[in-house]
Amino acid sequence: MNVFWQMAGWLNHFFKQLRTRDVNKYEKVVFFILFLINLIPLFSFRFAPSLDGPQHLCTSEVIVELWKSNGLISNFFSLNPEIVGNWTGHFVLSVFNFFLPAWLAEKCLIFLYYLGIALGFRYMLKSWVPRLSLLSLLIIPFSSTTLLMLGYYNFCLATIFFFFAFGYWKRHENRPSLIRMLVFSALLVLLFLSHTFVYTLFGFTLAVFIFTRCIVEILKINDKKALLKTTLRKGLFVLIAAIPSIILWYRYLQLTTALTPYKKIATMSAGQLADRLYRLEMLIGFHHIREAAPNTILLYTLIILTIFSAFSGISRFRNKSADTPIDFILDRLAFFIATSALLLLYFVFPNEIISGNVSTRIAIIFFFAFIVWINLIRLPGWLVFTGAIAIAVATVWHRALIFEFHDIQNAEIAELLEVEAYIEPNTIILPRTYSANWMHNHYTCYVGSDMPVVNLANPQCTGQFPVVWNYERYPDVFFGGKSMNFSGNKLKITNPGQRPIVFVDYVVIWGKQLFDNDTQSAKLKEVLNKYFELTYVSSNKKAMLFRFKAGARIKEIAAGIYNKKSWIEEVRDKAEKRGIPVEKMVMLDAIYMYNKYY
Repeated sequence: MNVFWQMAGWLNHFFKQLRTRDVNKYEKVVFFILFLINLIPLFSFRFAPSLDGPQHLCTSEVIVELWKSNGLISNFFSLNPEIVGNWTGHFVLSVFNFFLPAWLAEKCLIFLYYLGIALGFRYMLKSWVPRLSLLSLLIIPFSSTTLLMLGYYNFCLATIFFFFAFGYWKRHENRPSLIRMLVFSALLVLLFLSHTFVYTLFGFTLAVFIFTRCIVEILKINDKKALLKTTLRKGLFVLIAAIPSIILWYRYLQLTTALTPYKKIATMSAGQLADRLYRLEMLIGFHHIREAAPNTILLYTLIILTIFSAFSGISRFRNKSADTPIDFILDRLAFFIATSALLLLYFVFPNEIISGNVSTRIAIIFFFAFIVWINLIRLPGWLVFTGAIAIAVATVWHRALIFEFHDIQNAEIAELLEVEAYIEPNTIILPRTYSANWMHNHYTCYVGSDMPVVNLANPQCTGQFPVVWNYERYPDVFFGGKSMNFSGNKLKITNPGQRPIVFVDYVVIWGKQLFDNDTQSAKLKEVLNKYFELTYVSSNKKAMLFRFKAGARIKEIAAGIYNKKSWIEEVRDKAEKRGIPVEKMVMLDAIYMYNKYY
């Protein structure tokens, strides 16, 4: 019985402390600990598997080799002359790639994102609230978005600048100066260079916030002239600072429209969109059912916090509490309306318009803004404490689930990369994927991410990214005995007859079992059998590497053509009639002879 009363006394004392808000005393320490726990899966494995991550590694290695003036790479690729809104992630990754292996460079980039999103979130919050509560922990589970796990690194990095730009504007909106305008302008340019759509959502959110704040002040203030003067000053500060980024944004929209002349628009029903919100689908990376469990904890925590925040906000607005400045109350109201506008945008904007996952992108920005708003509301200590525990449990649970998926995928990536030991640098590779796993779509881009090779399947060279195909110098690539002639494959190559002939040196097959049983690959298998030799099969027989074997024999035939006078004269005549160099005509005849007799 004494134990019971002791426990009751301890609980009574504990909840008294909660009511005095001492619960937030160690917010920084708790935040730092949970931040580190969130990073455990990242640093527990060699690779950070994702859908698009391999593409970024492939492109960043190309940027590094272009910087080193690699002749082979510069024949195929060049830096995009247009300033596009997908630069930041690639160039940061390229900087790391200069002195780190690809797998570690990618980890550094992801760590930079996690650190940046945490600091940016705290910076923005402290623009209103000097002392943060334990509810700041919400940013930690919400930083592990589905787009991060898909490898959409530019979008993720852009959200960092979203927080910093909004926080910087809030801190200096009433004290504009030339230096502050230049800093804010630089933040907006960095935001655009990271991701155009996040830049657009930032402009939308800030515009709604400023407009709402202005309308509320008009209703509150009698001196309308002074208010108009203040509003114009704030508006000019934003507009002038935004001019460089707006010009870049408009130019990028023109470029995107030219690259994708068709309009692919796909919408989702309100019920589907609501279901995605309910399941917090924007936090699911690998398994919808299993990851839904920790998401449920977060969902109900948010619902409870929202209810209390709404009542608290209404109460303080009506009573105009002396300990809460009226400007702060109005800012919370304006930010709530801006957040609600993002939610409305989520339901009315198409899910696909040129690019996909648009609804998910809006949902992520909405939840980021939403948890900022929740942190602007002063809530009871017991609720903050309980919410912090729920957030921590959901975070740890989700990170534990990710372990299993990372373990499987790390083994697969390691097996695929076994083929690199048999590939020579400065060669041309043609990867082919045969796998039912959607995560494997770009896995073959891992091959050569640490060495100078030309990956003919690089999907990021069509104009929206920092690297493009070098149309001026692109050679006439032969796969076996036939020219691939990329002019019919979205590449704008002119005069292919004048281009020198090069051969695909290696073919990488990922998914051996499906490839062996695939009846539609008969032509590919025929070319492989005639021109290539099987060099390596990976340990679990999922990856195969084929090496071009016909090169020496074709060169031997070409040498024979030069040594036979009648033959070389005939070749010169054909070259003149076709308007191509004699050297190329010799190679074409040599390839023809190999096709015919070998």
